[in-house]
Amino acid sequence: MSLSEAYQYKKDSKDSKILLDRVKELESLFTGLTFPNITFSKMIYVKDPKTLRELFTDIINKGGEGFIWKKQNSVYHSGDTTDWGKLKNIMVLDLEIVGYEYGKARSKTEGLVSSVVCKSRDGKLLVSVGSGLTAWDYKNLTDNGDLYIGMVIEVIGTNLIKNKQDPNIYSVFLPRFSSEDVTGGYTNFEASIRYDKIEALTLKECQIAEKDCRLDLIFGDKNV
Repeated sequence: MSLSEAYQYKKDSKDSKILLDRVKELESLFTGLTFPNITFSKMIYVKDPKTLRELFTDIINKGGEGFIWKKQNSVYHSGDTTDWGKLKNIMVLDLEIVGYEYGKARSKTEGLVSSVVCKSRDGKLLVSVGSGLTAWDYKNLTDNGDLYIGMVIEVIGTNLIKNKQDPNIYSVFLPRFSSEDVTGGYTNFEASIRYDKIEALTLKECQIAEKDCRLDLIFGDKNV
C-alpha cells in the first residue's frame, strides 16, 4: 500500500512531513498488530549512482521490472512531482504483425481486436501486445486488420522472457506500443509501424537489443 492511500489524501492535499518521518509514523500505527493483507515495501537507502545501478541490475536479473525511487526529504503532495519516480529498462524491438486476439465476453473489447500478435523474423519470439491501443485502434483493427498483416512494428518492453508453454520460444515482458507521432495525428499503434522496415529482427538480434536497452527515468505523478 502507498503512503498516499494510507493517509487518504484528497486531490489538493499536502503534508509538510518529509518521507522518512511519514514512514516512521505509518509503521508506528501497526506496531504489535498483524494484518495478512498489509505489507510494507522494503526500503533501500542509496547514496551514489553506482550503487543505484547495481541495485537496478540485480532487480532486472531476478526478473523484476525496476523500482520506484523517492528522495528521503521529499514532501508528499498530489499531482506531478520530480521527487518520486520510476526507473526501468526500455527495450525497442522491430517485430512482424502476424495476427490478432479478440476481447473476452463481457469485456469492453468483446467482439473487437484487443491485442496484436507479433513475432521475430525466425519465429523464435512471439508476443501479444495490447497495451498502448486506443478505442479507435480496437475498431480499426477489427475492420481493417488484414491491411497490417506482415508489416513491421515497433514494440517496447523491459526484457525478454521464455514462453511458459514452450521454453524454446521467447516473449517480451510488459510489451506495449508507445511511439508518439510528432504531428499528433496518429495513435500509438499507427505511429509504431515501421514503414521504413521490411524485415523484423531475429531472436538473436532481439537479444542484442535487450543487452543494449536503455534506462528509462519516469518522474512521478499522483499514481506513483
